[in-house]
Amino acid sequence: MRFAELAPGRDLALPAVLTATLLALTLVVALGPDPLPGEVASIRTLQSRSGWARDSADLIRRVTGTGGAIVAIALVSPFLLSRYRWRALTPLAIALVTVLVIQPAFKELIDRARPAETQVEVLAVWTSKAYPSGHAIGTTTVAAYLTWLCRRRWPHSWVPFILLLLIPATVLSSLVQGVHWPSDLLGGMLVGGLAVWLMARTTPAGSVSSWS
Repeated sequence: MRFAELAPGRDLALPAVLTATLLALTLVVALGPDPLPGEVASIRTLQSRSGWARDSADLIRRVTGTGGAIVAIALVSPFLLSRYRWRALTPLAIALVTVLVIQPAFKELIDRARPAETQVEVLAVWTSKAYPSGHAIGTTTVAAYLTWLCRRRWPHSWVPFILLLLIPATVLSSLVQGVHWPSDLLGGMLVGGLAVWLMARTTPAGSVSSWS
């Protein structure tokens, strides 16, 4: 059983775009005005129209993010290990390092404050720094990777894409609760996207499509 090979050219275009976009966004967040132009107005507009979604936003925030990602990784680990043995350790390690090491280190490096009550309505209290969003990182990493795995097994089914709905749900819940700026969430999705690309490329090739 061999690992998926890194093909030149087109296969490297996606991580190149994700990396360039993440670097550009991070520089803007670190060096530009805080918050970025339009971010306060966008959150206020969403909050003014989302009274019906506030309870569900709280639930989504509770079950996603770092804690939810770790639980999901723990649940899928036995399956991956049973299929790939030690070869599954690499994608699992990438997921754990992303949510437990890269995420908090990134936050401390940028040191961006979360939205304040003087700017938007804050419906939940989180003490960690804002950029990038840990909830967006965790949800993107887990949901997109599981979708990729399921699509390899059922390539003609649209059902696995339901998992991807967790990503916009997490983004919207964070904005409704006033705990992140839009750029925090975009940064988190970019970090998660890079993690998923690495996880997919280090998952052994060939066997997922032969699940029985």
